[in-house]
Amino acid sequence: SEVVGTVTTAAWGIPFPPATLWGSEPRHPVQLYEAGLEGLVTFLILRGLTHRAGALATPGMVAGVFLMAYGGFRILCEVYKHDEHRALLADLPVTSGMAYCVPMLFLGLAVIALARRSARVPA
Repeated sequence: SEVVGTVTTAAWGIPFPPATLWGSEPRHPVQLYEAGLEGLVTFLILRGLTHRAGALATPGMVAGVFLMAYGGFRILCEVYKHDEHRALLADLPVTSGMAYCVPMLFLGLAVIALARRSARVPA
């Protein structure tokens, strides 16, 4: 229970042990969200790109998509995390995890753009 989700009334909410700091209310299982999105879904996206779309023929494309997928999914999961001690600015709903992932999104976009540009240039 290092990082727990926010309290939820959803059917899939998980109560953490009452001995923890977080209480016994059901919370979003953000660890499972991250495993599913940052792990399984990212893998399936990359697998589809490499085996169906031929992305390996464009050097850098897979790396760029990975950076964008991981950064985007991490930002999405940060929305459901308990934000105590993680807020970057008290007045904004931006956590430090979100701030760390924004450069990943831009870097991934830049890598994809460079990969596409170099793919158009005849060798």
